[in-house]
Amino acid sequence: MSVIKDGSIVKCAFCKKDAAVQYMAEYEGIRVYNLSCFHRNTFCPTCNQMAKDISETISKVEKHCVNCDPPIDDD
Repeated sequence: MSVIKDGSIVKCAFCKKDAAVQYMAEYEGIRVYNLSCFHRNTFCPTCNQMAKDISETISKVEKHCVNCDPPIDDD
């Protein structure tokens, strides 16, 4: 995946729709992307795809990649 910045179009890991990056933030050294579909994603460096941020706290990032991590209930 090329460089992701504000306005980039990415495929959301939650809803699988193409969505624009509204803004980015970084928590504990991990970048998160807030998308126009209202989902918050992060990036999986293993498969170079967007991954879900399944953290329940805004100041924490918990990556879940459907390609690289074990399944969870909402996969």
